[in-house]
Amino acid sequence: MLDGQPVPETTRETLGVGGWRICGSHLYLIAVVVTVPVITSLLGGLKLMFQLSILGPAYAVYLFECYWSAHRSYLKNMISDPEYLAKYITDSHAFVPALSLLVECSHDETREKVEYVPNGDGKYEPRTVEYTVSVTTHSSSHPCTFSNCEDWSDLKGMTLDQVRKVELQWFEGRHKLLDIDSKWDIESSDGSLQRVKDHLHETHKHLDKSCAVSLTGHKPEFFKAQQSLKFHNKSKLISARAYWFFSMLLLTIPYRLYFNSRARGTLKLSFVKKIQNVQLKTAAQEAILNDV
Repeated sequence: MLDGQPVPETTRETLGVGGWRICGSHLYLIAVVVTVPVITSLLGGLKLMFQLSILGPAYAVYLFECYWSAHRSYLKNMISDPEYLAKYITDSHAFVPALSLLVECSHDETREKVEYVPNGDGKYEPRTVEYTVSVTTHSSSHPCTFSNCEDWSDLKGMTLDQVRKVELQWFEGRHKLLDIDSKWDIESSDGSLQRVKDHLHETHKHLDKSCAVSLTGHKPEFFKAQQSLKFHNKSKLISARAYWFFSMLLLTIPYRLYFNSRARGTLKLSFVKKIQNVQLKTAAQEAILNDV
């Protein structure tokens, strides 16, 4: 509600209440935190190197999950500027993408490597294992042109005054953070983008077993999938440094719960650009653009 008025229709689906965000990966973290002391006590009579060979990989996987956590992204991309949100939305609406299609041809290869595993007597024995790698044999970029670009983003109907009013209301609340999740997509209403993709796939698929055509260059440099607005600067615990400090001490679950308790909620933004008449850029067009 804004001063007794309903939130504009364009924001009802984008303003989501931030939940605890505990997912399947967190169950693994809880298991690690609970079982590490138990395993350490059970292995007390074994040699230190054998203990490290068991606990080391588990701790490495734990840190890997911490690195890819959404909480780390929120803290890494944390903003304190009150004017940031309005500018971010305005610049995203005004942005006109520069399209390019990336063609990559590849195949899988099975290789062997030697690993040394503990044998239970404090010694290590060599073991040959197979693993699969993807080998890229061709990669090429193909710039594209289009005749029309329209912004169909979900916050298109909100004026800057409305955005600032909602933002000010969030800043005055007791919560310290607002999480922002953003998505960016390109749609071709006339199907021309898909036709160009199919053409590139058809002309390159003979180069290797697998051929993938993906879109590049369509997102602005300032785009961030996950970020957060920090309302107040009183708590030093809300920082990337604090996140890693507690995570390395196996306290990432309590810290994430604390982070969520300080968040006002999650603002979900979806930026969509609709384009038409997509074509591969010719050599002549590239020469003209390079001369400008």
